[in-house]
Amino acid sequence: MRSLLVLASSACVLAEVPSSQQADETTLLQGLVKTRRHDAKAVQQTKFESKQKGAPIDYTGLGPASFPDADFPKYENPPLPPFEADLNNFPEGLPGRVTTLSSAGNPKVMDEISRVLLPTEIYGDIGGKCMNGEPAGYYYGAPAYGPSDLWIIHLQGGGACFTMEGPSACDREADKIPDKFSRETRGPPNDMLSMKSTKNLSPFKEAHHVYLPYCTEDFWAGQTVTPTDFSKGQTCPDDEQCVDQWGFYFSGHLIFKNILHHLLSNVPGARDMKQLLLTGSSAGAVGVLQNCDFLQDFVNDLHGDVLDHEVEVKCSPQASMFFPGYTDDHPDDVLAPTSVFEDFSAGVATQGNGDRLWHDLMLHRHYIPEACAEAHSGQNWRCLTMVNVYPTVSAPLFMLQNKMDYLLGPGMGSPFDTGVDTCAKKAYISYIGRAMENTLANMNMKASDGWFVASCSDHGNGIKPDFGSTIVNGRNTMEASLEWFEGGSPRIFDDCTSSWGGPCNANGCHAELVLAESVEGDLCCGPELTRLCSDTPSCDCALNHATQLAAMGCTQSIVRGLCE
Repeated sequence: MRSLLVLASSACVLAEVPSSQQADETTLLQGLVKTRRHDAKAVQQTKFESKQKGAPIDYTGLGPASFPDADFPKYENPPLPPFEADLNNFPEGLPGRVTTLSSAGNPKVMDEISRVLLPTEIYGDIGGKCMNGEPAGYYYGAPAYGPSDLWIIHLQGGGACFTMEGPSACDREADKIPDKFSRETRGPPNDMLSMKSTKNLSPFKEAHHVYLPYCTEDFWAGQTVTPTDFSKGQTCPDDEQCVDQWGFYFSGHLIFKNILHHLLSNVPGARDMKQLLLTGSSAGAVGVLQNCDFLQDFVNDLHGDVLDHEVEVKCSPQASMFFPGYTDDHPDDVLAPTSVFEDFSAGVATQGNGDRLWHDLMLHRHYIPEACAEAHSGQNWRCLTMVNVYPTVSAPLFMLQNKMDYLLGPGMGSPFDTGVDTCAKKAYISYIGRAMENTLANMNMKASDGWFVASCSDHGNGIKPDFGSTIVNGRNTMEASLEWFEGGSPRIFDDCTSSWGGPCNANGCHAELVLAESVEGDLCCGPELTRLCSDTPSCDCALNHATQLAAMGCTQSIVRGLCE
């Protein structure tokens, strides 16, 4: 997965996750200040070499002088066309399920979904393009067992691009887009979009299945219709501050809206929908939280016109908590996200950078959920971190999360590559876990919300709805998802404990976190004392950081010795 925002500061770390379960995603991390990435794959030569790739961005003065007391502006979206069937491009409607012949010569419905591209003549001028200018689209699978009024829409995960520098440059991300739509049909990207009883449960397996490939690198929040490209002499509109978008269409939010329009216009059964489940993983999960209430408002506005009944929207993001708050090192700002690894290692709390933040918001023309913007009026940019978005979502949510997800700590990289081989890494993972614990303890959870939190350090692995998921308190994610969807509010939190605050689930973490001998026991006590209390640890400092020190093996006698 790949790279996410941390409010006004952080690192954009990109890491390839070696897992078949995450083959359709790129790891989501945070960052608006620095860009770092570890990419295990060779980067192909880009076709956008002419876009002055590598030119540094001058962020100076882009943010409001009043930052952090500032609101990012709201952008007006172009109107949608009438909800009418497109008989020119789809005279026979959308493609049905693929069928083949069984060994006995009988028709057999395949567990596959079919590609649908948004017609450029209808959606090209209202945000229906991928960042490279090609048509956006989706994969659709009609109900395989007869009519259904349930729709499941899944947003693919990925990262985000903010610059033309480095291996995560926007032009390189754009080069990957054709592969996302290269197949006319494909298998389900996850088990909740499968029609097979061996993989999925009722009513999920009987639903309309819709998969949206991620092709905008903007967290499904971009609202770009006509991108800027300063290399071609384009300037900002007279009444608007803008930045160079290098000709890329960051239109994720608009694509989502246009696909909803296309489905309701071209699938007869869409007008019969009564339940709509929106899911996504990583960047797609961030998109779920940011678009969940928008989706409910969208279908509400169609009631009495396009729809003759109400539609209930529910949302289930997987690996979405970018980022937790309530960190050890931001006691005066509980809503601030986790510090980047470099700062943490030096004993410094990461602080915000309004200029860089405003650049990245303007680059994507970022959509901010209305309820969150109202709750944080005067500082609506805080709605870029999910600890601030989650409490404002009205629709029922089922949150699936790995507690020590290493991507919640930008800049460390994957601890599975080398193991936890330094005291700084060990302390950082413990720090992330405490932040998640504190966030869960302090966030307001609606009665209609459910949670599934595994004490693992992986990212999306193990928490997607699946019979073979990580087991937490005897439960798997697929059965827990069904309980929540049918009206329950399961709160499934790992109750295991770890002496150092690290992952402790013994029932299926999809990757084992190995501690090097050099960081075991109390060997990290001294380095942690130095990190927290500089080179001359004092009694007061040790007492103020007792929890962190205990996690790194410092005993009462060691701390007592500082106080004598």
